[in-house]
Amino acid sequence: MLSKATKAIQILRLSYKEYICFLKLHNLVSEETIKQVIYNFQGIIYQTPPVKSAVKRKLRKKKIYYINILEMNKKNILMKIGCEAGTYIRKLCHDIGLALGVGAHMQELIRSKVGPFEYKECVTLQELSDAYDYFKYEKNDSMLRKIIYPMETAF
Repeated sequence: MLSKATKAIQILRLSYKEYICFLKLHNLVSEETIKQVIYNFQGIIYQTPPVKSAVKRKLRKKKIYYINILEMNKKNILMKIGCEAGTYIRKLCHDIGLALGVGAHMQELIRSKVGPFEYKECVTLQELSDAYDYFKYEKNDSMLRKIIYPMETAF
C-alpha cells in the first residue's frame, strides 16, 4: 500500500486468508485416519493464541472454510487451508497432531491469498525497483501499472 491507500490495510488485515501448509506428523498414521481427522477441523474451531503472540491469550472462535489435502507421504502432509483472519495455522497443526494422537508441527507455511490478492501476483523488490526506474528514466509508467493496483482493488 502506498500513500493514502495505506488506509485500506485494515480491510486486508481482516480479510479471508489462504495458506499452503506443510504439516509434519511425529509418528505414522493411516491415510484414512488422517483425512477423517483433518476434515473434522473444517467449520468453526476454538483456538487459544500461542504464548508468543501479539494478542491476549483467550479462547477464540475461528472459521476454517476448507482444508484440502494436496499430498500425503508417510509423515508429511501438504494442505491448502482457507480460513478466517486471525486463525493460527501453527496451532491448528498442533491440534491436528493431538487429535491424531501422535503429535504434529507446522514445517513450512506460505500465505497464498489475502482477500482478492493471490501469491502468484506478488513481485520481488527488484521487479518493483526496475519498474520504478523505467518510469523515472523513460517517463513510461506501463511497468508500474502492471504491478501496482488501484486502491479500490482491495475492496
